Amino acid sequence: MLAFDSKDFLRRKLVYELNPETKEPFKTEETSFYTPLGVGVEFNDTVAFREVCIKRVQELVTQFNLSQKRLLYDSYSLREELAH
Repeated sequence: MLAFDSKDFLRRKLVYELNPETKEPFKTEETSFYTPLGVGVEFNDTVAFREVCIKRVQELVTQFNLSQKRLLYDSYSLREELAH
């Protein structure tokens, strides 16, 4: 079994800029580093992976008080669930 995932990674930093009207400094963010990140994994024993993965997801659902709407979570769904 093969699995792949990727995300854009943006590292932001705080900088000070001058307001053109008041000439007062104000704090803002700018992207200081960007790269697309990706990973691919291969599972030789899919049955063992499934058992461990399901067990770990159940532990995390309990630990983070999630409503378990699905067996596995992608990062977007997990972020949405944890933001409640």
